[in-house]
Amino acid sequence: RITGATTALLLLFFSTLVLAEGDDSDWESRISEQLAAEVDPAQVRWLQAYQESFLALYGLPETDEPQGAVIILHGIGAHADWPRVIAPLRHYLPEQGWLCLSVQLPLLSPDSPIENYGRTLFRATQLIDAAVAYLLEQNISPVFVVGHGFGAVSALQYSSKQKSAEVAGIVAIGLQEYP
Repeated sequence: RITGATTALLLLFFSTLVLAEGDDSDWESRISEQLAAEVDPAQVRWLQAYQESFLALYGLPETDEPQGAVIILHGIGAHADWPRVIAPLRHYLPEQGWLCLSVQLPLLSPDSPIENYGRTLFRATQLIDAAVAYLLEQNISPVFVVGHGFGAVSALQYSSKQKSAEVAGIVAIGLQEYP
């Protein structure tokens, strides 16, 4: 059970880390390019943030009455179409009338210590901000953010910095309590 105090401590922990580039951009680029080559080209979007392009997988609502949009954020070591949690959401939500935008968050090489993900949090929030802006430019609302693991932490960090009501809500899946 995650309490408000636990969430605050988690955000404080990640916020106190050096928020500099700590990811292996070559590793992340290879994963993004491979993923973009494997999915339907109509689903691939290259968005801009932090003076760089990043991958987002787009899924249109499959109903006559669209509900809005959901930005989906993966966990540590995963990607925007991860077979557990992320891909099922990417396929189920459009069937229910939701436009989905699954964002490739910063990704470290397998050789990097897991603690280094804290250094990618600032960049992750910038990617979320760019995804929200992309959807709003298309007049799609409401916008919700669903994050799994590190994606949930990134969503919470983003919401703590958000100054407007651009995002209608956040769903955190698999948010772990840290010692």
